Amino acid sequence: MNYMNKYKYYISIALTLIFFAYITEPLQELKVELDGELDMQTKRLLKVENLLENKNQVEEQLSSIIQLDEKLQSYLFKVKSEGQLKLEVQQKIDNLLKEANCQIDSLNWLDKLVLNNKVNQWQVKLEFKGPSVCAIKLMRLLENSTPIMRISYYAIGGQDWTGKASEELLGEITVKVWQFEEAI
Repeated sequence: MNYMNKYKYYISIALTLIFFAYITEPLQELKVELDGELDMQTKRLLKVENLLENKNQVEEQLSSIIQLDEKLQSYLFKVKSEGQLKLEVQQKIDNLLKEANCQIDSLNWLDKLVLNNKVNQWQVKLEFKGPSVCAIKLMRLLENSTPIMRISYYAIGGQDWTGKASEELLGEITVKVWQFEEAI
């Protein structure tokens, strides 16, 4: 018994070291690992919550973009081919010329600019003649037409023009039009 009391202190220290080495230390490492995992899961949860909050904003933006896209398409010529576009634009210009009381001399297609995979920009050069009021009316009608036609260049003049409204003028206008290519 005396032998036991003598080594009791050493045995308790040895048991404490064994307990610390095999139980406490692994538990501490597990706690640190689980705390790191908990932090990572918390960050993921916050990201998901933020995404869910932003979902409503994204849906609102998407619906407004869709509405703007539909509105924008009403301003473009929606045709499948170049021939259909040219025919539709020429008919539109002819109607505007008649409404403005102008006579067409020539209509030439200049160039095509591809803006993106569905929208092209075309330019049409238009030469006309008529009374001075016709030029003003034609320019207003072109600028206010739907689908949109925008004047990029114009020149108006006449021989021996004295400023009377009944005198005939010659005009040249370059107009830009936009084509929305529908899926075939």
